[in-house]
Amino acid sequence: MENTVIEKQEKQPRKTGTMPSKQTDILNLAEMVINKWNVTSEVALRWIEVDAFKKLVSEFKNSLEQRVQVGSGRQSKTKMLKNLDNTLNEAVEELKIAILGAFGREDGKSYFSEFGIVKLNNGFRMPSDRNQRQQALEILIKGIEKHKLQVTQYPLLFFKETQSEYNKLLQETQSIDSIVASEVSNKNESIKQVEKVLNALILVIKGNYPDTYKGELRAWGFQKEKY
Repeated sequence: MENTVIEKQEKQPRKTGTMPSKQTDILNLAEMVINKWNVTSEVALRWIEVDAFKKLVSEFKNSLEQRVQVGSGRQSKTKMLKNLDNTLNEAVEELKIAILGAFGREDGKSYFSEFGIVKLNNGFRMPSDRNQRQQALEILIKGIEKHKLQVTQYPLLFFKETQSEYNKLLQETQSIDSIVASEVSNKNESIKQVEKVLNALILVIKGNYPDTYKGELRAWGFQKEKY
């Protein structure tokens, strides 16, 4: 049986491309290319003209800006949810004490599930997954109402108001996530088309200016040393 010999391949030097990698840099490059293309009629692509490219770049810019704008709103909602989670965790610790006080330390833990409290690792608490926590809050409120449990610092009204705010924030973040996913899809498709045009222009410029194409590419905005 022949031995399989795995040869180590020499690492190839990493080449810096003419195209930038950051989306904002691609947008800036595309806008510079539009300006140059408008006054350079000898450079042309048979399948797309500069006006159509302008529209394509505009769509890409709008998708990019919309993604940033919507995504920034997600951060504030996430922070509010995190603060609400922390407050709820503190309240549940007090609730656990009340449950043990009402049903005894031996039997009390068996009632935790009726309040949406589950065993996680070495302790009992509400689920960390927010969709599961949303359901657990509903169970918690029903448990307090059923057993008429009194938690001094956190009355039933607190949990109901917390549930209302939690549901609202969770719905808003899910809505934002849906919009972001849609915008990302639109942006990704737009950037593919923009890059396709830019790469085609690079080839045409190199073909039209075989001796001076490096200078021409810089004049169009293709400056790889910046990327």
